[in-house]
Amino acid sequence: MTPITVTAESLQLLRGRACVSDDELALIARTVAQAGDGDHLEIGSMWGGTAIAAAKAKIDAGHTGNILCVDSFIGSDGEWGTATPEIFWANVQAAGVRKRVHLRVESSSPWPFLPRKRFVSALIDGDHGAPWPQTDWDNVSKVCPLILVHDVGRDSACTDLHNRLLDDPEWKVLEYAQPWMYLYGRVT
Repeated sequence: MTPITVTAESLQLLRGRACVSDDELALIARTVAQAGDGDHLEIGSMWGGTAIAAAKAKIDAGHTGNILCVDSFIGSDGEWGTATPEIFWANVQAAGVRKRVHLRVESSSPWPFLPRKRFVSALIDGDHGAPWPQTDWDNVSKVCPLILVHDVGRDSACTDLHNRLLDDPEWKVLEYAQPWMYLYGRVT
């Protein structure tokens, strides 16, 4: 398989930014490519940078499946401005991945998908305040074997989740990307 190269600069977002480092974008791309055919879930999408990276990785790897994003856009203000669904869609369209990306503008809890829906990979990067990272994990871990969690070591609720997972025999750390992202895999 050809290595997938995605950087924040290569995303060329019209507005906003990818709220992750280039190392973290690369981990997202590798995870999506390694996960194979099927849908990727993203909780917390902001301006769409990580969704675009995931879609490009899926396309470049020749895999079927879509990127399903869930974001309420509540509290999406930052130094780069306010993220909105309109900006998200403008960025996705400009990146040429509109057919692969879907957005649900709602909270991740209650769980917005049917119980039988499965994902091959996921990124948890929504609300970082307690209890959201744990709530998102509890929902996503039932339906997905490869889960990325962002802002471990930066936000206390994400770090607390990580520390609990280190003691969970059903999950193990597969990879880390600087400065804040971990990939966890279900132990089979």
